[in-house]
Amino acid sequence: MADNDEYERFLQTHEFQLVVNNIPKHFYRRLYEKMHNEIFDSGSYFQLCPADDDDEELEGTYNAERRYYVSTLEDVVLDPHNDENAIFLIDHAWTYRIKDARNNLKTIPALYERMASLMNIDAETKEDGIELILQRMWKYNQTYTLTSTQVETQRDCEETYEPYW
Repeated sequence: MADNDEYERFLQTHEFQLVVNNIPKHFYRRLYEKMHNEIFDSGSYFQLCPADDDDEELEGTYNAERRYYVSTLEDVVLDPHNDENAIFLIDHAWTYRIKDARNNLKTIPALYERMASLMNIDAETKEDGIELILQRMWKYNQTYTLTSTQVETQRDCEETYEPYW
């Protein structure tokens, strides 16, 4: 019964976001379960692959034109109209607010190394690497703003609607 109560609270908090983002209702329960249990199973269904470029100029240490594509794994067939498991959580490499970016890279364990690897950065010092990450991250960034039906009107609106990157 407690699990059902938690699911109902999940819906109270997130149903508006699900509707606005056109998430079909048959995914709601499974999405809740994946979020509640931190099930990141997309790697069992598809993978991110680097595009194979024949252009030697693009093969350098830092490739600003590095491209990727998503590929399903062999024998994977999903029917998003009927298969409630055909919704996935994506583990963001790094979610932050701009004012916290530099400090995050300095203090969150392994974040600097992960970002340097993703951005193909090989710097002499960590501080140099942080500068390069802060310069190059804009090519990879996406932004979103979290909203909720439970926003307190007394809170500072600027803080409430500040984008996450």
